[in-house]
Amino acid sequence: MPFTKDLRPSIRTRYNQALNLLQVSNRTRIGHIDTGVAEHAALGYANGQPPAWLRIDEGRDFLASDPAAPPVSDLRIGPTFIDRMTDWPDHGIKTLSVIVSDTHALRGVAPGVEVVPVRIADGPVFQDLAQRGNLGRALELLLTLDPMPRVISISMGNPGWLGLFQPPFSLLGQRPGFDTATRRALDRAYEAGVIVVAAAGQVIDRVTYPARYARTIAVGGYFRNRTALYPPHDYDIPDRVDIWAQAAEINRAYARRRDDGSIERGHAEDEGTAPASISGTSYATPQVAAAAALWVESHFHALPRAPDADAWKTVEAFRAALRASADTAGLEATVPHRRFVTRRCLNIERLLGTAPALPPDGAEATPCVRHTNQA
Repeated sequence: MPFTKDLRPSIRTRYNQALNLLQVSNRTRIGHIDTGVAEHAALGYANGQPPAWLRIDEGRDFLASDPAAPPVSDLRIGPTFIDRMTDWPDHGIKTLSVIVSDTHALRGVAPGVEVVPVRIADGPVFQDLAQRGNLGRALELLLTLDPMPRVISISMGNPGWLGLFQPPFSLLGQRPGFDTATRRALDRAYEAGVIVVAAAGQVIDRVTYPARYARTIAVGGYFRNRTALYPPHDYDIPDRVDIWAQAAEINRAYARRRDDGSIERGHAEDEGTAPASISGTSYATPQVAAAAALWVESHFHALPRAPDADAWKTVEAFRAALRASADTAGLEATVPHRRFVTRRCLNIERLLGTAPALPPDGAEATPCVRHTNQA
């Protein structure tokens, strides 16, 4: 089965209109929190230079000692055992290509959208205290920008308590959960009306953080033929996932450093692996983030935003539109004691035609759910 090379909707009337608006506007931007960026044609680089819409100048590398360091990865894997297990320094290239690529190898969902990249770790799954704190610092940075990104895409995070696997990780200095400052940063983003889109994960049997927080938009994934999905049916927060999108068999970009120091760049099809092995909710999440930016731009004047007290209603209006517009046929999961559960699948064209339905006056914001395995 070949890789998917076009992530844009098959019906594109509203989509084309929204994309045209998004490409000429800088008022609806995406914050991209990941492992940073590096030169790749899929990210719009030409002759070694990034495109104007990739706002590296406004981003930050929170792994660097220099506070002014740009969010550019050197694509090196760390020297420790845990580094070799968890470092994927081109993860940011892979996930961002799903949003912005505009080449024959991959047509992403929102090419030309302004993106502010932030580098917080060298891999998508982390329990390291500094990296977890970096997520909060990255959110705070993005909230200070003018204009503030209306959407933040996070294809990484912390799985929480790992059960029997936690003791060996703890011996290596790894801990579950996020600190109070990071949780407060997520709250501030929500209260400012910023749509935080986060990957629900697939390695463990429950939704990972920060997607586990109710104030985020949690994204699950499915294979192209919709015969498999994750998180699995028995994950431990029922209905926590807001939407599912294709998470496998996508011809996403990659870049890796060879042993001789040279950089190899390509796409999934160049790696010689089966399409089904290229998978993860990391790739579903940026599709939903791009769709969120298109939706916000399409309905910009109907949505509240910071510093309005009801700015949070933008997030809930998007969640409602996302669910109301979703496909509900073709992706079924067997659930104990029930015949089947139909999962909601992203339908971008229908989403863009779904007007915001803001919560009524007097409605209360969704609480930021706390869990017992949090710091």
